[in-house]
Amino acid sequence: MVMLVRSVQKADLNDIYELAEVRGMGLTSLPADKKILSHRIEQSLQANKNPDEHLPGYYFFVLEDTEAKKVVGTCAIDASVGDDAPFYSYKVSTITRQSEPLN
Repeated sequence: MVMLVRSVQKADLNDIYELAEVRGMGLTSLPADKKILSHRIEQSLQANKNPDEHLPGYYFFVLEDTEAKKVVGTCAIDASVGDDAPFYSYKVSTITRQSEPLN
């Protein structure tokens, strides 16, 4: 099996949509909405056309199983998060530690 990370292409939309449909709850970066996914693909294609302009952009990548010719994963870089409005990210977690010698 050979895996390849590459820039997204328009032809990847259906594979990406299939991934979005089976994703876990709370993954807002991969919505099961073809219109939004198509827009993100287009944003990435535009950003890759003019890499020397130093403009913020959205860069969408896929992980392709080259033998199956199928997209099996995605990732993206949004180079403009926080430019026009504050961006906040929170993580709520509980960590418990116990000392075995002290019981």
